[in-house]
Amino acid sequence: MIALLLVALFLPSVNSVNDVGTSISQLTSNDANDWDPSISGDGSKIAFASDVDGDPEVYVVNSDGTELIQLTSNNATDWFPSISNNGSKIAFESQVDGDSEICIINFEGTEISQLTSNDASDSTPSICDDGSKIAFHSNVDGDSEIFVVNSDGTGLTQLTSNKGNYSFTNIRQDGG
Repeated sequence: MIALLLVALFLPSVNSVNDVGTSISQLTSNDANDWDPSISGDGSKIAFASDVDGDPEVYVVNSDGTELIQLTSNNATDWFPSISNNGSKIAFESQVDGDSEICIINFEGTEISQLTSNDASDSTPSICDDGSKIAFHSNVDGDSEIFVVNSDGTGLTQLTSNKGNYSFTNIRQDGG
């Protein structure tokens, strides 16, 4: 099976391309902006953000463009989804309480949980392969640091503590 790579071309759609770059398929078609794609490890599902309903929400679609599902539906900004390896869980950033927090939702759009709750900006989550941990960055101590939390909201751990800025975290099951 040819692996899929995602292409973020600053177009108002989500696209996929095969691993040799010879075939691009448009997966969404609307008058809105679609961005922040994240593909499951098995290549079957793609999570992304779209403002098709007027504000950014999180969606998931099969990599062939079928079975589009809107996972969030609220007046908050929900974006930066990160999908687990098997596609069963999606971590995302939400401004549901007025500032950026980390949330997780099942693939079917059920069991949404807010994992962080503070006055800081907790953002750009990256979920590990099995969906058990989420890495993200937060400015809770005044500068941007890397944190990890279990998908049930327990075990919040700060991994860095310095004056630098970090963003776009990424964790994998094998530690890479």
